Amino acid sequence: MEDSPHALTWSIVFLIAIINSIFNVGRELFPNRDIYWILVNATSLLQQGLALAGFRQRARLPAFPAWLIGYLVFIELLIIWFTIVDHHMGLRMAFTPFSAVIVLSACAIVIARSNHRLRAAEIGAIYVFVIYALVQLLSGSAALMQGAEQDEIYLSYYQQINFVAAPPAYAGIGLFSIFILADDLSHKMQRLAITDQLTGAMNRRGFDEAVRRAKAQAKRENRDLTLVLADIDYFKQVNDKFGHQMGDEALVQFANILGNLTRTEDLLARLGGEEFVLVLVHSDLAKSMEKIEKIRQSVEQHEIRYLNQIAKITCSFGLYQINLEQDTVKEAIRKADQALYLAKRSGRNCIKPYQQDPSPPISIVGG
Repeated sequence: MEDSPHALTWSIVFLIAIINSIFNVGRELFPNRDIYWILVNATSLLQQGLALAGFRQRARLPAFPAWLIGYLVFIELLIIWFTIVDHHMGLRMAFTPFSAVIVLSACAIVIARSNHRLRAAEIGAIYVFVIYALVQLLSGSAALMQGAEQDEIYLSYYQQINFVAAPPAYAGIGLFSIFILADDLSHKMQRLAITDQLTGAMNRRGFDEAVRRAKAQAKRENRDLTLVLADIDYFKQVNDKFGHQMGDEALVQFANILGNLTRTEDLLARLGGEEFVLVLVHSDLAKSMEKIEKIRQSVEQHEIRYLNQIAKITCSFGLYQINLEQDTVKEAIRKADQALYLAKRSGRNCIKPYQQDPSPPISIVGG
C-alpha cells in the first residue's frame, strides 16, 4: 500500500459507495427528506473527489489540490441552497450527475496523460469513464428538465437511467480499477527485474534489452550512438576509509549525477560494483565528449555526505561511438572498456575515446 496509495483511496471510494447504497435503501428512515438528500449527495460528491484523487496519486500529482476541494464544497453548497433555501427540484437533482461528468472526464484525462504508452487496462478504463460520463450527462439532463417542481415523466426518465446504468457502471469502474492495479503490479515486477536496487539505474539485463532497441532505432533513423563506460576512481579506498554505507551512498549519488545530466532518452545502467554504462542517443563522439566532460567536472566538485561524513570522488570515462552496422552490444562494451583502461592508465579522472589496437588491458588495483 505504501507504494500504491491510490489503491487505498479507491478502496475508500467503494466503501463509501456501499454506505451510499445503504442510505438509498433506507431513505424512508430519515425523519427529513431534505437531510437525506443533502447527505446522500455529499457522499456521492466525496466518491467523485476520492476517485479523481486516486488517479492523481497514481500519476504522482497532488491528490487533493485546493481547487478540487473548493469545487466539491461549492457543488454541495449549491445542492443545499436549492434544497432548503430556494427549492428547485431540477437543479438540486442535476448538480451531482453533472459534476460526475466533469470528474469522470478529469479521471480519463489524467490516465490519458500518463508519461508512458497507455496499456490495455488504462485504455479500457478511459472508455468506461467516458461512457459513464455520457450516462451521467443524460441523467442530469433528465433531472434538470423537471424544472422547479417535480415532473413525474422526467423523474421517471432520471430513475430509469440510473437504475439501468448505475450498477453496470459501478461494476465496470471497479473491474477496471482492479485491472489497472494488477497491471501496475505486473509492470512494477517487470521493472524490478531490470533495475539495480541500490541506485535505481538499469541492471545489466535491462541494459542489454534497452540498448538493442536503441541500436535498432538509431540504425533505422541513421543517428549516432555513443557508449560510455564510467568507473569511480579508487572506490575501494572510499569503502575502506568511510565504510560500506558511505560507499553505497557514493554509488547512489554518482548515479543521480549521471541521470540528472543526461536526457531521458539516454540509457543508464550499473554493470556491477562501481562501474556504470551510458548510451548517449543521437550523439556523436565529439558531442558526447563535451557532455561527459560536464559530468566529470560535476562529479569532481560534488561532496558525498552521509551522516557526519563527507567524501569526494572522481571518475574515469571511456567512450566509443558504436558502429551500427558491425558492432554487437558486447563488442561495443569491450571497445569502451579499452578506452576506460586508457583513462585509468593516464592518471584517472579523465575521459578517453576508443583507439584502435591499444595496449592490452591490465588489472587496475583499487579502481
